[in-house]
Amino acid sequence: MAILRRGLEADFIFESKGYSGDLRVVGFTGREELSRLFNFQLELASEDWEIDLNAVVGQPASLTIKSLEGERVIHGIVSWMEGGGKGEKFAPYKATLVPEFWLLSRLYRSRIFQKITVKDIVQEVFKGAGIPTSRFRFALKRALPAREYCVQYRETDWDFVSRLLEEEGIFYFFEQKDKETVLVMGDSVDANVAIGKPEKIPFREPSATGAAKEAVYEFRFAQEMRSGKYALKDYNFTRPDVLVEGEAKAKRDDKLEIYDYPGYYIVAESGGVSDAEKFKSGDLTSLGKDIAQIRLEEEQATRCQAEGLALCRRFLPGFFFELSDHSRFGGKYLLVSVTHTGSQPAVPAAGAPKVTYQNQFTCIPKDVVFRPARVTPKPVVKGIQNAWVTGPKGEEIYTDSYGRVKVQFPWDRQGKKDDKTSCWVRVSSLWAGKGWGVIYIPRIGQEVLVDFLEGDPNRPIIVGRVYNGANLPPYKLPDEKTKSTVKSDSSKGGDGFNEIRFEDAKGKEQIFIHGQQELAIRVEKKWLEWVGNDRHSIVGHDLMEKVKNDRHETVEGNHMEKIVGDRSLKVEGKEAIDITGTHSITVTGDVAEVFKANHSEDTTEQHFLKAKEVILNADDNITLKVGSSLLAIDKEGIKLGTSGQLIIECSGNVTVKADGDVSMESSAGNTSLKGAQSLALESDASADLKGKKVSIKGDATLSLDGAKTDVKGSGMVTVQGGIVKIN
Repeated sequence: MAILRRGLEADFIFESKGYSGDLRVVGFTGREELSRLFNFQLELASEDWEIDLNAVVGQPASLTIKSLEGERVIHGIVSWMEGGGKGEKFAPYKATLVPEFWLLSRLYRSRIFQKITVKDIVQEVFKGAGIPTSRFRFALKRALPAREYCVQYRETDWDFVSRLLEEEGIFYFFEQKDKETVLVMGDSVDANVAIGKPEKIPFREPSATGAAKEAVYEFRFAQEMRSGKYALKDYNFTRPDVLVEGEAKAKRDDKLEIYDYPGYYIVAESGGVSDAEKFKSGDLTSLGKDIAQIRLEEEQATRCQAEGLALCRRFLPGFFFELSDHSRFGGKYLLVSVTHTGSQPAVPAAGAPKVTYQNQFTCIPKDVVFRPARVTPKPVVKGIQNAWVTGPKGEEIYTDSYGRVKVQFPWDRQGKKDDKTSCWVRVSSLWAGKGWGVIYIPRIGQEVLVDFLEGDPNRPIIVGRVYNGANLPPYKLPDEKTKSTVKSDSSKGGDGFNEIRFEDAKGKEQIFIHGQQELAIRVEKKWLEWVGNDRHSIVGHDLMEKVKNDRHETVEGNHMEKIVGDRSLKVEGKEAIDITGTHSITVTGDVAEVFKANHSEDTTEQHFLKAKEVILNADDNITLKVGSSLLAIDKEGIKLGTSGQLIIECSGNVTVKADGDVSMESSAGNTSLKGAQSLALESDASADLKGKKVSIKGDATLSLDGAKTDVKGSGMVTVQGGIVKIN
């Protein structure tokens, strides 16, 4: 093999797909580390002084490192190459060999992943970058929960992947195969395998180390005090009464606690990494333990660590070896980092410089699970961003039971402005109480201002709303700059609104309220209203009022009421009207009054009744009474009575007619019948004048005429006159 120095073979060989000629390795330094991309700095030599650098850079290449135990091939791409240096026989070149995953460090993106695990996210990122599935594999023991919302924000694909793996406690290393390099991602010691046979590498003093033999010739083991307790606390708005704490302890130094908030282990659509269903079902005790344990293992991973120098060319991170022949620190160790240094002559020949190789390594005990340190910066959103509210097609308002909405950010090139553009985003309110407060749900298409809790792009919250060229203010500005308003839009379809508007123009101050359909006002106690001048009210249709108790109304001036149609008034109790001045009622049509009980009217002075025709109709009687005088009309007849005089006076005729008797009687004084022209007493049968003393007197003539006339007196009969004729 090459290590035998036969002068014909090179120990280190470089091959490039971009250059078919001879590029000889004269030296290299390579750095490999768990959860880091490897990097080999190569010093090359060629007889070709005009190699096309552009043809080599970006193309696949490999570095082969040979040894007695076999050869190791490192596949990658050339990310950098330099030519033009000075040389005697050979043209010197320099190149950098990196894994093809390094290309992801040159892909900057901003995008959103939802409801998938970190494993799924990594696979999707690799697929989008053109990495074949044969170039990576997972060796995971822990089931990863789906992340509700995970944002790659202004960071490279590789930083994004590295950050997620670090958060989940997943390490990675490269497995070198003959034709390709495979990225292996694991989360337990089961993912690590031995460096190959022989697994044991002896410890030798530097003076006893042969150039051709594998050995560790320097080994220093150290321990460091680290925090032995990790505590996390997190908050979820769906259970604001619970601040869930996760805790993990080591075997020692548990009084040295690391406490952090937020713990990012409660998801419930907030971008954390624990199980949302556990939280929703009330299993709060175990939510934070898994993440706290990972964070503690991260802290403890390199508490015990060894450094050394070795001549073993098979050393590479992620693999373990067994250190033998050491008086104190023998055992199995997991390689964490290896820095390789090698050199060889451009042309192997007798007398040429010897081939040299050594590596410097760090390692930890094999039974310690390695957790990568969270060194990849997490993006921080510095300030507020704008976004558009989104939702399903055909909807205008899209929300959930918490009043949250979904948004699309301007930087999101994959979003389709639908109901899947983001997680549900909470909306800040002026007031938010238990069943009370202020709520204005942002509507689809509106532009909103989004802030982020602790600058975390995974934790957006809407803090404001703004107008733009598509959504202009409801009033033309600056023409109507004195108006302030709260105006809505009828949904679906618009063509209506509700509004409360304030006009602050001097002399035109106004509060305007508009309800597109209904305005409902409910006051539990008092409604106090004061109008300093006029009040005008127009009701386009019906006005209905119901007062469950008393109603008092005072009009200090005039009260004018006009009813174009009918008016109905129903009083189930009593009605009392007190008018200090006059009372006038004018009815153009008929007036009908029905009194089902008594009807009384009391007039202090005069009571006038005027009509073309007056009809009084009573079932029992009608009585007109003035002092002791009365006129009584009942079913039996009519009675006219008075304690004073009874005068019947008529400018025309007076006729008294009865089917029965007609009697005129004076119990105390005289009864007189007087006719200015004549007085006639006539009867179809007989007519009697009877009294203690009856006088018939005619100032001019008295005639008694009859077919037969009897004048008879039981006493004396006197007939007297100026002239008395008896014929």
